Amino acid sequence: MKDIAEQIADGDINSYEIANRLTVAEAFIKFLKQDSQVCRSFLASRMVSKDKLTGIIGEVSYRDGHEDKPYVKDEKELASWLYDNGEEDSVEQVLVPKEYMFKPDALAALIESHGGEAIPGIDFKGGAKPSVAIKVTKDWQETLKDENVLGQAKELLGIESGEEKESEEEVEEYSWDRI
Repeated sequence: MKDIAEQIADGDINSYEIANRLTVAEAFIKFLKQDSQVCRSFLASRMVSKDKLTGIIGEVSYRDGHEDKPYVKDEKELASWLYDNGEEDSVEQVLVPKEYMFKPDALAALIESHGGEAIPGIDFKGGAKPSVAIKVTKDWQETLKDENVLGQAKELLGIESGEEKESEEEVEEYSWDRI
């Protein structure tokens, strides 16, 4: 089976079919992102370091989280606070923090030495909760072409294969439309 790029290049698919495929792909992407987030959170809460679980087309492993790290958000505000709170040695005469004061470890030590209180000019970023990493097999696209694997994938995602049968009322309604 040709992939979508080959089908487009060969003119085997028209704009309407591409638009349909795109809308379906986007809907699946939204569904899969939500599904992925829920599964990641669940596994991150149940796994521990060095745990690995193997799925039908890849592997899931645990990844440790880490705390937010402080960073200088406003140099002037921080310099002013340093000067006013007994940290004059950390400030140049123009009230700009010395170079070492921009490092997260130095900022964290400063915050700790002042009782952990919020310091003007310093904010936090870069923290991460524990999570999981996913490594799919190199030939995942080929693997998904296997009907057995595709069937398992659809079942895992709760996607029904085949068309649903019409109810008797719908069949009867359509019959009247034909008269």
